[in-house]
Order: sequence, then structure tokens, then C-alpha cells
Amino acid sequence: MAVFNPDALYNKRCLAFIIDIGLCTAAACIGVFLIAIGIGLFSIKFSDEDFTNIGRFISILFFIFKDGFQGRSLGKRGLGLEVVDIKTGKPAGLLQSFLRNIPFIIPFVALISALTLKAEQRLGEGWAGTKVILFRR
Repeated sequence: MAVFNPDALYNKRCLAFIIDIGLCTAAACIGVFLIAIGIGLFSIKFSDEDFTNIGRFISILFFIFKDGFQGRSLGKRGLGLEVVDIKTGKPAGLLQSFLRNIPFIIPFVALISALTLKAEQRLGEGWAGTKVILFRR
């Protein structure tokens, strides 16, 4: 009989978070690159600050909605984790992903949310009514 280790889930969650941050950064870079190519084709003038803001926007969108696709971000998918609705047990949707991840982009709330990660439910998960579990096959 297998024994569940909550620290193993915590470690996987942390690693999935780091992977997802890296993917958000990559998505922003690729998005800005593609936009720059498009802008170059139409000879539109954009400043470096404009490109920075576009990159931030892409990264934030990617991060906020990352868990809304069958309850699994790419980091969670790779590590065998899933975000589910507490009441139904079904994978989280886009609205729940938004609610559970929005605290990470609000100053100071992000710090509180990160500090409560080891708790059974972090701040945003309470808002969304979700929890992270090991993926059920």
C-alpha cells in the first residue's frame, strides 16, 4: 500500500511553478518577437517600453490562465499534478484558473499567497474553490 507524502506534493508544486514561470517568460519572448516581425512588416514605430509592456501583458495572461486547460499547466502536466474543483472533483476551468492565480500579480498578496503554498490550500485556491492533487489516470 502506497503512503501519501504531502511534502512530495509540495515539492512537485514548487517545481511545476518554476517550470511555469520559465514557460511564461518564453511565451512573452516569442510573442514579442512575433509582434516585432509583424510591426516591421507594416513599418509601425514602437518603443522599447512598448515591447516591454507587451511582453508583460502576454506573460501575465499566460500565467493567469495556465491551469484552465483541463486543470493542468504544462509544469503540472509534466510532474503529474492536476488542479480540481473541490466540490465536483472535475478539472479546473479558465475562471477558476483566473481566480486561483490572480493573487500572484497583486503586490503583497503575491507574497502572502507564496507563503501559504505549503498549507493545504493557498489563498487563490480558496477563492477559486480548487486544490492540487496528483493526476488521476
